[in-house]
Amino acid sequence: MKNILPTRKLCIAVLLLSTLGCYAQRFDSVLSRLNNEFKQEKIYLHFDRNLYSPGETIWLKAYLFTGNYPSLVSKTLYAELLDENGKILQRKTAPVMASSAAAAFDIPIGLTGSGVYIRAYTRWMLNFDSTFIFTKAIPLATIRNPEKTVQDRVISIHFFPEGGDLVEGVRSRLAFKANNDRGLPVNVSGDIVDNNGGKMVSFKSVHDGMGSFELVPQPGARYKAIWKDEKGKTRETVLPAAKKDGIVIEVTNNAAQIEFKIKRAAGRVPPYPFVYIVAQMNQQLLYRAKANIAKIEAPSGVIPTDNLPAGIVQVTLFTPDEKPIAERITFINHSSFYFITDVNMALQDAGKKKKNVIQVDVPDTIPCNLSISVTDADLDPSQESDNIFSGLLLTNDIKGYVHQPAYYFTSTGDSVEEHLDLVMMTNGWRRFNWESVLANQWPK
Repeated sequence: MKNILPTRKLCIAVLLLSTLGCYAQRFDSVLSRLNNEFKQEKIYLHFDRNLYSPGETIWLKAYLFTGNYPSLVSKTLYAELLDENGKILQRKTAPVMASSAAAAFDIPIGLTGSGVYIRAYTRWMLNFDSTFIFTKAIPLATIRNPEKTVQDRVISIHFFPEGGDLVEGVRSRLAFKANNDRGLPVNVSGDIVDNNGGKMVSFKSVHDGMGSFELVPQPGARYKAIWKDEKGKTRETVLPAAKKDGIVIEVTNNAAQIEFKIKRAAGRVPPYPFVYIVAQMNQQLLYRAKANIAKIEAPSGVIPTDNLPAGIVQVTLFTPDEKPIAERITFINHSSFYFITDVNMALQDAGKKKKNVIQVDVPDTIPCNLSISVTDADLDPSQESDNIFSGLLLTNDIKGYVHQPAYYFTSTGDSVEEHLDLVMMTNGWRRFNWESVLANQWPK
């Protein structure tokens, strides 16, 4: 099956679209070379359960993908078991067959600590950013002393202007994320004030410490957030400074299309006469256009997504000399990544060492490579926080910690979609760097 997505033809509002000429060929050729010569693999590991004890065996099966398709790049999987300090306890090498591999680790009996880590990769993956190597924390059911009560846990909040920068005089959306010193989300609320103490806007987290608000930075003004954590303690954080000149991109992801708007300060000469807009997914060109911002203050357009697979779309603005100046990622979730299965207990007997038969039926037109794990619910009552969908489609493609990513695939309702968009605005996508590839700096 060819991993090819067609370049979309679309209608652009407000006289946006024009011919790209040689630049269109350049963006297209760069992505084509990346896709043909530098396919980027992703790994998901399916474990037999979520909780172990020292002396037990961790069984796992690996699935290798490039984009949304099983990978045919690598023939060997490398996996490592590490302790909490990063020391490698065991290494495994497994052959890759039908884009999957299997391995097992024996946890040392005398191992202390609250958990271990599993790291998995192929040699090909080592050519790229190490951030995207599969790593998972595995908790251990060990007897340990109760943790001391933390009287004043360190909490931080970070603000992310949509597209990358705030610009004076341009209304922008800022997302934020608050975490404690363990990286776990914390709910916060507060106000944005200027350097004179004037209140500009209030904000409050809506999901896992994340939220957003709008702000119009004024010339010469600086802003800070005065906020309270869950315990009511007041804290202050300075917002990113606004640029005097620049471009802001605003992206809205609807059911069948991505709507975008390019904004600049009114009444000013723009820093560039025009900008290029390029959208790509899995290193394949989806859309390209040229916006005349010298004559139009806020050109806008749409990118149809009804025929796209699930995954992250990267929308980037470029200067006339191909310098990226703004970027936004958004997630397309059409729930087209799963198929229907029937799981039946052909024979069920809960007695000690009694035989049970589990039958998994799938459509006979779908070739499958499956794994199944059976876990004692009393020993591991916690709900799964991630799965193969959230791993291959979301967390393997962005940087930073995502709390319980499987939640974002439980529904396509508006609230879940809004929460997923906050993840897009507060995490970075860097599968490849536009500046590097446009300068012909390829992986070695």
